Amino acid sequence: QNPGLAPSFYQLALLDGLSYDIGTGGYGPDGRVIGAVINSKDTSEYMTNLKKACDVLLESCRNLKKLTSITTGDAVALGGAAAV
Repeated sequence: QNPGLAPSFYQLALLDGLSYDIGTGGYGPDGRVIGAVINSKDTSEYMTNLKKACDVLLESCRNLKKLTSITTGDAVALGGAAAV
């Protein structure tokens, strides 16, 4: 709907994947980046665009859950892949 958000979808997917902690084996591409972005108090244009991308991903995830079993992590990864 908004091609200008493509870089934000890519950045969300990248940030989500880079959150992996090799020491604990936790985090990684699981969609937790959505919560971190939405709860951020940063009001920069960069963060505002990330929040808009999160809103689109969450809405898409809600709509897709009616048809298939998709996780937030899946939605983030699909958004990043589509942005490329």
